[in-house]
Parts: sequence; C-alpha cells; structure tokens
Amino acid sequence: MCADDARDMATEAECRTALALPPLPTPLTMAGIAKAFRARARTLHPDKCGGCAAWDELVACREALEANVRQKRRPLCFGRAALRFE
Repeated sequence: MCADDARDMATEAECRTALALPPLPTPLTMAGIAKAFRARARTLHPDKCGGCAAWDELVACREALEANVRQKRRPLCFGRAALRFE
C-alpha cells in the first residue's frame, strides 16, 4: 500500500485541505475529522474511483490529523500523578 509515502509528504495544512476542513488555526475535533473523512470517502473510495493514490492520501491525512488531536489532548497533571504520563 502507498499510504506511507502520502503520510510522509502531508502537512497539517495540506491534510485540512484534502479533508475540506477549516484552515489553521481553527481547532479540530475527532468527530469533525471523522465526519469530513466520511464525506470525502464517498467519492474517493477505491470501489468508486478505482485509484489508490487519492484514497491512501486521504487515509494518511485522517490518521495524521487524529494523531495531532490526540497528542494535544494529553492529560495535564501536577505532582506525583504526572509521573504516570511521562
């Protein structure tokens, strides 16, 4: 699969454009990313258009944006409890 190549080239701005999401600095949510992905997947799915590159880029962008949202949601802890998350 060619998803690794697409993931390496994608930036957050490009991913937002690929998924038709609002530009930076608008914050994203997991639900918003999923909704945008489903909307684009209806037209870019390999069963519909037969191509691999556009689909793989779309999947890579979804994964990159979701990872970015997860990373920004790390729990904030103070004192000894913070040691569990490091």
